[in-house]
Amino acid sequence: KTGRMHQLRVHCTYINCPITGDKKYNPHGRNHSKMCLHAYHLQLPDYEKPFIAPIPDYFDISSS
Repeated sequence: KTGRMHQLRVHCTYINCPITGDKKYNPHGRNHSKMCLHAYHLQLPDYEKPFIAPIPDYFDISSS
């Protein structure tokens, strides 16, 4: 509704840092089954404890 779909994907591509696995905005990049965009550590101002999320196994692009 806002017309702001895919903004992060567009901006990353614009600054020549496209997201791995993004077939729409990085069609000539590494062929990957899923997009590799992840926040390992997230600290929000109103929360004492940070959110920690391990990097998924499918992010291993060394074999690509």
